[in-house]
Amino acid sequence: MVNIPKFKVPVYILMSDGAGIYCVIFARQNQRLIEILGDIRAFIPVETNDGVQLINKAHILRVVVLTKEQMMEQAALFPDVNNYYLENNSW
Repeated sequence: MVNIPKFKVPVYILMSDGAGIYCVIFARQNQRLIEILGDIRAFIPVETNDGVQLINKAHILRVVVLTKEQMMEQAALFPDVNNYYLENNSW
């Protein structure tokens, strides 16, 4: 099995029950979040400070990609993120 490196993209996810989740979504180099959200998988893995969770995409209402500044304001809510990668890629 080939190990493809993934990067953590900071997002805020609004769920259908009104819950909001600050987390990171795992993306490959140059992969867009719309590709992750639109693929055939019913669930996507995300990471919070509590660990990795699977989220049912059918219950996602909105995904907001956070800027580095927004992420830094809410830094306590996120696991470690590669800031260099975030600064040098567009989402």
